[in-house]
Amino acid sequence: MIELDEFEISRKELLKMIFWHGYPQNIRAFAYLVVFLTALSIVADDWFYLTVFVSVFLIVFSIVHCFRYWSYSPSVKDSHFYQKRNISFDAEKFHIHTEDGSESHILLSHVPRMDRLGNYYRLFVNRISFVPIPISAFRCEEDRKRFEELFHDKMPSPKALRNQIIIFFLVSALLLGGAFGWRMLS
Repeated sequence: MIELDEFEISRKELLKMIFWHGYPQNIRAFAYLVVFLTALSIVADDWFYLTVFVSVFLIVFSIVHCFRYWSYSPSVKDSHFYQKRNISFDAEKFHIHTEDGSESHILLSHVPRMDRLGNYYRLFVNRISFVPIPISAFRCEEDRKRFEELFHDKMPSPKALRNQIIIFFLVSALLLGGAFGWRMLS
């Protein structure tokens, strides 16, 4: 059994984790869009639209991300998010005991994924909701390593990130190379 020290998450820290949650997917989509528009600009030999579209898209992207961020952010009134809590893990479940006396027991098999963001682990209970666990709450390094072993199959692999980067560069090379080739032929 792994037992963590009692901890609480400040609103500021929780809001930071929520803010950075959707950021990587949005950046990835933006990068692909810029490469595609660059290829179109090479073919059309007109860079004005790329500049305008990227500028407008960045502004719209920022506004949309802020609205999404605030829609998922708990308010100050949602005090149950900011209570002191104890969490323990056994072979089948993890148990959360909060300051107000409420308890939650979640099967480990119901956790679809887990990741590390800064000084926190995030155990997702669905695609959006997660249970934040500060790394500092582990009593010893051995407990933290056992915790990672417990969820090793739910953590993103560095190989998957490397593959996404390789695919991005291949798609970019194909699009930009095709655009230069088209431009030379016309």
